[in-house]
Amino acid sequence: MMTGWGWRLRAVRLRKGRCLPAWCLRVVCLRAERGSVAAEFAAAVPAVVLVLTMCIGAVVSSGAYVRVQDAAGEAARLSARGDAAESALSIAGAGASLQTWDSGEFRCALVSAPLVIAGLSTSIRAEGRSCALRDTDG
Repeated sequence: MMTGWGWRLRAVRLRKGRCLPAWCLRVVCLRAERGSVAAEFAAAVPAVVLVLTMCIGAVVSSGAYVRVQDAAGEAARLSARGDAAESALSIAGAGASLQTWDSGEFRCALVSAPLVIAGLSTSIRAEGRSCALRDTDG
């Protein structure tokens, strides 16, 4: 058994009868695997893009649900005071719809709007409901 640096300096026979030290063999092997990193990277890129797209979609849809809920609360308060509740639809965004109804002494509102992710409208609609106590003073 060789000790120290002697084992690293062994000669390795390659093609055409040339002899190289063992450490040169690593360089030759690394050159032979040169394109494998690019192939692995090309296989991983679609997965990374898919995960990033899903994360961005989740953030955008969460924001849409918050806007729709805020619009529903504002519409319920406006409707309970006797004002026009349609002005609250500007909070929810384009394509939003509003429904109002009485529920006992409360005035309720339902606002729904389509989710728009990266400029594309989806078939999923965000809905928000809210109720406010009706103003009975006049």
